Amino acid sequence: MAEKKETGTALTFREQLAMSLEKEKASMPEGFDVSRFTHNAVYALTHNDQLVKFNQQYGANGSAQIKDALMEAAYLGLDLGVADDFYLIVYGNQLRFSPSPSGTCKIIRKYAPKPVKRGPVAELVYEGEH
Repeated sequence: MAEKKETGTALTFREQLAMSLEKEKASMPEGFDVSRFTHNAVYALTHNDQLVKFNQQYGANGSAQIKDALMEAAYLGLDLGVADDFYLIVYGNQLRFSPSPSGTCKIIRKYAPKPVKRGPVAELVYEGEH
């Protein structure tokens, strides 16, 4: 069931996501910008036809799955938008969070027990190239 504002109207997805991120801000990486992440997430969700269809088809359950996947990305310090550090992939009636190759490299550099001075680096290599 959707949360309600003081006026009695339901919260939008953006407001629900922002509230969840603010509640968990202490668990987020240092320097995490809630408003930027929320803006990028909502923009990406409204421009991804597969996610729009998933959200329409599964309603509140779909929104909850999307919010949970976005929260998982936020905990890891991954971002949408220009960086595209992760993907939200629809498998039937389930939505899965999956870090992209660049997101995986970002996680390794950020959380490695010893500082990583060089690499890892992710790049596309096509068949027949070195």
